Amino acid sequence: MEDKKQLLLNFINSDNYTSMNLKEIMYALCVPSEEKRNIENILNELKEEGLIIITKKNKYISVKSQGYISGTFRASSKGFGFIDMPDEEDDVYVSKDNINGALNGDIVIAKITIPKTLEKKAEAVIIDIAKRKSNEIIGRYEASKNFGFVIPDDIKIEKDIFIPKKCSGNAKNGDKVIVRIDKWSEDGRKSEGTIIEVLGRASDPKTDFISVVNMFGLDLEFKDSVLNEARNLNQTVTDEDIRGRRDLRNENIITIDGADTKDIDDAICVKKINNGLYELGVHIADVSHYVKEGSKLDEEAINRGTSVYLINKVLPMLPRELSNGICSLNEGVDRCALSIVMKIDNNGKVVDSEIFKSIINSKKKCVYTDVTDIILKKENAKYEEYTNFLEMITHMYELKNILENKRRKRGSIEFDTYESKIELDENDVPINIDKRERGIADEIIEEFMLCANETIAETFFFLQAPFIYRIHEEPDSEKIYTLNKILNNFNIKMKGLNNEIHPKTLQEVLDKVKDRENGKMVSNLLLRSMQLARYCEENAGHFGLAAKYYCHFTSPIRRYPDLFIHRIISEYIASGYNLSQGILNKFEKQARDYSKSSSDLERNAEKAEREFDDIKKCEYMQDKIGEEYNGVISSLTSFGMFVELDNTIEGLIRYEDMQDDYYDFNEDIMCIIGRRTNKKYIIGDKIRVKVKDASKQLRRIDFEIVEEIANESSI
Repeated sequence: MEDKKQLLLNFINSDNYTSMNLKEIMYALCVPSEEKRNIENILNELKEEGLIIITKKNKYISVKSQGYISGTFRASSKGFGFIDMPDEEDDVYVSKDNINGALNGDIVIAKITIPKTLEKKAEAVIIDIAKRKSNEIIGRYEASKNFGFVIPDDIKIEKDIFIPKKCSGNAKNGDKVIVRIDKWSEDGRKSEGTIIEVLGRASDPKTDFISVVNMFGLDLEFKDSVLNEARNLNQTVTDEDIRGRRDLRNENIITIDGADTKDIDDAICVKKINNGLYELGVHIADVSHYVKEGSKLDEEAINRGTSVYLINKVLPMLPRELSNGICSLNEGVDRCALSIVMKIDNNGKVVDSEIFKSIINSKKKCVYTDVTDIILKKENAKYEEYTNFLEMITHMYELKNILENKRRKRGSIEFDTYESKIELDENDVPINIDKRERGIADEIIEEFMLCANETIAETFFFLQAPFIYRIHEEPDSEKIYTLNKILNNFNIKMKGLNNEIHPKTLQEVLDKVKDRENGKMVSNLLLRSMQLARYCEENAGHFGLAAKYYCHFTSPIRRYPDLFIHRIISEYIASGYNLSQGILNKFEKQARDYSKSSSDLERNAEKAEREFDDIKKCEYMQDKIGEEYNGVISSLTSFGMFVELDNTIEGLIRYEDMQDDYYDFNEDIMCIIGRRTNKKYIIGDKIRVKVKDASKQLRRIDFEIVEEIANESSI
């Protein structure tokens, strides 16, 4: 199929090609009539990928030959948008008047109207929509006497959807619904649709979860065929499973996780051995032993790509029979693992490593907070439970510090950031929001997993194996330039910006602000200037970690790239590191495909998680109207400034609502300045704010200034 597809595309892209219909293409390529349906399907695929256009006369023409561009439309809540093109670093701007009915996530074809310059992005007009992201939209139904409207939950969809009376089904005013688009917007008119499902009352907090699941196309349930495979798996390790594995069941192996964690995919063992070396064993659930290539479970894992964590709910990549059952490294039970044992010197260098299949039996499910308390010598009622592991915990802490120091010396960036901890009650109503604390035990596991991931990646890079790497490319130069303007407000200079930037340069900035009150804000700004890490079949290193080789190996229960490279590693071990060319070719193609799909699915999961967080943050603040909080200016825009509270909630202060003066945004020095008072606000300034409004529908919290607080920048 792929060969035919490429053949057709090459033909349509060729210099001698003139627009043809299906019959003419088949004649030109001598395709037999029985292949008509197949060729038509391939042409439709090429159209949906934005590679060809079907004219009104049903003729096929090349997007490339016409000088058009194609890509994914990324809408802004302000009405305009951007086109992200495959293999192109820069996106293209599309004004509100040139969107022509495109919605966020659509594959579009566009014509460049203003070329790119050094100062500005290229601009384009959308001329065709190759493929809609979805023809189903989630929103709130508003009924009137003879018709109704659905107001989309996605604030990037600007227009409401018209619902004829006969198409409203059983929906009532104020219901959260799924609407199927029957007629897309044209000439400024609203799209028309039919309500196909009522999810519940829009005002019910429990409806938020199902709304986000549907909005981002997440799978709530597993298909029966997938569940049947999972249920047919033996939930205990058999003699057949153990055959050929190294028996580590007598080793002092433990897991460290949150108290409520049920999908445990990593276990560790640390020893101090001869010559002052540390021996670090990282034992990862051997998920590929149970999820076979081509199985229904494997297909489902590919399609999901990752587990999704929506505050108090998990949409697992694999059914619970695996994620919480036979693959989870639970205490006191035999489990199949893929192990890497590393010998590490006092400088953090891995002087020797071995990768092998194993059978383990975790001696204890340790809890992050307990281990942290033990290291800090805090009172803990559970101390007796850890008696047999106290010496190892001491060695773990020592080794963590050694590995951390090694990373710091080579320039790995230590972002001083935090996550939100959102607590919901039994009705999904947010009852508390605060910063999520990270303890020493969290850092220990993080360092050990980083070490294992780097060692695995380096090993298979030098084997020239087909692989999926986790890469993080250098920051975009324009974003670094903007960041430098902001840092100038703090009297901080970044070195070496005229040359290739090194992560050490950015870490030096963080070191300078570490003990300042606005240190966390600078860290957040620096993080925003970074590119997004992604999966790739080619090794390009990891900028943020200052690592030449990096992969994701340690979480195969919840990430498909980890599961896939486990399969590759297992094949190498089984074959004595001598794979046939046919298997290598197969893995190379799969690595390309799964790198792209896993990156896309990861982004979608992150957006869904962020969306659910934003909804609950807005809901939490709805009954806090009029209350006052201390905050820090987190970003500045042309229309207002965002302020982050101590509990991680962020809100907007619009310049037009600032009563003491008229403020202008100065992009050159990244600040706002009052015309009359000359009062200046910059990112990192502390201010006291009052909650003015909070809207779940708009995903927006509005603040107003109460008073300024003494700031370092003004001292």
